[in-house]
Amino acid sequence: MTRQVTLTGEDLSIVLPGSWAVIPLTTAEAGERRVSALIKKQLGRNDRLAGLRRELRESINMSVREAVDLGAVGLAISLEILPGIPFPASLLILPLDWPTTAGDPDAPQAQRLLAAYPGSVLVEERAVRPIVRRHELVSTSYDTESSQDLRINYWLPAGDGSSIVRVYVKAPMAHTPPLWLELFDTIIGSLGWLNDVPVGAEEAVRG
Repeated sequence: MTRQVTLTGEDLSIVLPGSWAVIPLTTAEAGERRVSALIKKQLGRNDRLAGLRRELRESINMSVREAVDLGAVGLAISLEILPGIPFPASLLILPLDWPTTAGDPDAPQAQRLLAAYPGSVLVEERAVRPIVRRHELVSTSYDTESSQDLRINYWLPAGDGSSIVRVYVKAPMAHTPPLWLELFDTIIGSLGWLNDVPVGAEEAVRG
């Protein structure tokens, strides 16, 4: 199920499957209030979960503060990545200027993105805008076990193409990276700006 919410004053839309919470980034305090309410709703007031609530609150609040400091325009946290499949992940959207390493402003946008971000691959040459992606797997320990976390950076032109956005995805315990890459490629492919919503996106998380 998807729902319509507001991000940070940008004419921006993205289609998110499953259940996600969008954190307001107007101020760090506003984001932290949303985080507290979200954790209370998800975990209740059971004393046995106090440590987990505190750990989650500190971790997510750190992401909120970093997002505000970086000037991010969107922060979303998954409660389930697909309906019925719990899977923690976060998605951060950052506005950027075209880097000087992108080269000739008149060159194709896909070519400029690949030049600006060495090691990235072209996800898809879309009719609206190209997307390039770079990812890595990071080993992380969780109490009694370790897991591979998937971290993905996407870059794509924003709005009229005069600037770009970086979308940073963190997906802990991503045991099947190719499947999650395919899923997040689709999610990032749904990014659109005012009057530029992808075809078929009847239900979208908007900003």
